[in-house]
Amino acid sequence: MAKTSLQKLEKLRGCAWTQQQCLLLQSYLQAQNLPSGGTVELNRLFKKAVLVTLYCNRMSFVPYKPLDLGIATLQEYAHLPASTADPDAFHFGTSVFASKEELKYFLTQIWQQPIDEEKPELGFRPIVCLEYGNGSGSVSAAMWKEIGFDPAKMDNTIAMLDGQVIAEQAKITRNQFATIDYLLAQFQISPHACDHAGNTAAYVIIVAMLCALRKHLYQSTQNEKSKPGQHGQSTSVAAQVVVNRLMERPTPAPPTGVEIYCHRCGSHEHKFRQCINTDFICNGCLLSPVSWKRDNAASHKEGLCIFRPRFFH
Repeated sequence: MAKTSLQKLEKLRGCAWTQQQCLLLQSYLQAQNLPSGGTVELNRLFKKAVLVTLYCNRMSFVPYKPLDLGIATLQEYAHLPASTADPDAFHFGTSVFASKEELKYFLTQIWQQPIDEEKPELGFRPIVCLEYGNGSGSVSAAMWKEIGFDPAKMDNTIAMLDGQVIAEQAKITRNQFATIDYLLAQFQISPHACDHAGNTAAYVIIVAMLCALRKHLYQSTQNEKSKPGQHGQSTSVAAQVVVNRLMERPTPAPPTGVEIYCHRCGSHEHKFRQCINTDFICNGCLLSPVSWKRDNAASHKEGLCIFRPRFFH
C-alpha cells in the first residue's frame, strides 16, 4: 500500500478511535461525516469504509480452541464439543469447513478490498470491525494467534467496536455485560440457532444497528423515549418480520473451504449425521481421564484427533 494511503488511514484511525462507538456506527450507517474532528479528506475516506462483524465459538474447556467464525468452521476442530459442525444451521448465509490457512486467506481478502480496482495506489478500503463483548463470543488474541490474523493490527482497521458497549451507550441497557438474547428481546426479536456463530454474528450486527439508530427508528411525538416497537418508523414493519426475511434470502458460500465434510471419518462426500461408520472411536479420548474427552470419543477416529496420545497419559 502506498505510503500516502497508510498515512491517511493512520489519521482516520486516530480520529475514529476517539469517537463514542454508538455515534461512530450511527454516522457510518447514515453515510455521514465522523461525529467530530474529521477533515474533508478523512470524512471522504470514512464513507468508503466496510463494516465487518466477527463472532467466534470456542471450546468451553481447556485448551479453549477456536471452533468457527460463522462463515467457516475450522475443519480440524469440527469434532470438538460446541463446534457448529453443521453448516445447514446457518440461517443467514452459507458456511463452509476450512483449514486455518484457508480462513486466514479469506479474512485477508475481506480486509484487502481496494478503494478503486483501477487505481491500486489508493490502497484498501477502511474497515470498521464489530465484535461482541469480552466473553465467550469475543475473538481473543489467542484466537487470532492460532489463525495468524489479527484485525486490530491490520493497517486499514480504523475502529474495533463492541456490541455490548454500543447497547449501553444507546441506553438500551445499563448492564455492560448484557447477553445478545436479552438485547434481541428489547427489540421483540426471537433468535434461532444461536449456537451457530454465523447466526450470532448476524444478530450482533442487527442489534448494533438498531441500537445506533434507535432515535431515528423509534422516536416520535408519541414515543419521546424511543422505546423499541412503539410508534415511530418501527411500527410499520415488525423487526422480527425483517429478520425472518433476511433468513429466507439465499447467500452463496465463501470462495474457500468445502461445504461437505464428515468429522467422524474425514470424508468430503457426506456429513457427520449421514456417516455410516458408527463404529469409529478415538481410543486416546476414550481412555482420557477428562470426562468431556471420553464423552466426545465417538465423534471422530483417532487419525483426526487434535490431541497427542501423551496428553491423556
